[in-house]
Amino acid sequence: MTAEPRTASHATSPILQITDAVKYYPLRGGLFRQRRNVRSVDGISLSVAPGESLGLVGESGCGKSTLARLILGMSSLTSGHIDIDGIDVSSVRGESRKRLRRTVQLVFQDPFSALDPRMTIGRSLYAPLSQNRIGTRPERLQRIIRALDDVGLDPSFINRFPSQCSGGQLQRVVIARALLLEPQVLVCDEPTSALDSSMRSQILNLLAALKKRYNLTLVVISHDLRVVHYLCERVAVMYLGRIVEIAESEELFKKPRHPYTRSLINASMLEEKGLVGCASARGEPPSPVAPPPGCSFHPRCPIARPECARALPDLIAISDGHQVRCPFHSAVEEGDSLANRTDMAEMR
Repeated sequence: MTAEPRTASHATSPILQITDAVKYYPLRGGLFRQRRNVRSVDGISLSVAPGESLGLVGESGCGKSTLARLILGMSSLTSGHIDIDGIDVSSVRGESRKRLRRTVQLVFQDPFSALDPRMTIGRSLYAPLSQNRIGTRPERLQRIIRALDDVGLDPSFINRFPSQCSGGQLQRVVIARALLLEPQVLVCDEPTSALDSSMRSQILNLLAALKKRYNLTLVVISHDLRVVHYLCERVAVMYLGRIVEIAESEELFKKPRHPYTRSLINASMLEEKGLVGCASARGEPPSPVAPPPGCSFHPRCPIARPECARALPDLIAISDGHQVRCPFHSAVEEGDSLANRTDMAEMR
């Protein structure tokens, strides 16, 4: 991976502001049809500056994809507030919804299912321009050609069907479609999970180059820590619907302070390099329908204490921009971490 290095944004006014976002899904079942809730997103607050890239990581089911749907206005909040460039996402209607679409766009996880196999690439790209009444027919064609060029594809792809393209080419098409409305924010949901390793590097390089060229704000959702370490300036770690740690990317990978973050880094090293870390999570994540009391990670935590089960800890600021939801963060040992390995260059 050889894209331009991450550059931190110095803007003070956030383009994305999330305040106490909650999303519960009602669940009925059991002998007495008791109503319960799946706590998918459970009180998240964070902000993203214009031109910044933020990574959201965590195990499957932690709520990161649900948070993405809330940001995009594809799902309604149970409570809380999300504001994107002055647009209240929870109350978008009519013209405000059109403005939201032009402000934030999604790069889909699976390009094969994101495109209609019965439509040519050109028709798939023409549709959002037509729906949003952008330009004349010749102007729309020129915008499509320019978007294809931005992602490294020539105009001949306009006449191709998805079945005539490789997975890497289709992912470029999906990125081109997201760029057509000239958004300020791109939400990338596992943007490389459907690709092989060589294509993954190319797509990551492309996203990094586009971010720099258009000063895009990126929200990158991934279970692959290497992806967010490569693309993102800040990383938020989610567990059972809550943020448990958030920090600058380099700080988080060098000095993780939540035991769950440490376990993710160790698991990544174990999977990629066959190396065992110094701390790991025990067992499986609990159900989001009935999360444990107190700190939801305490049943799996290698440094848990009795008081961890009594009250939910707050996010504690331990340095500038570094917050962790663990009062015993100092007990997380300094051992080897992903960014301290001598082979870190291979991960980037």
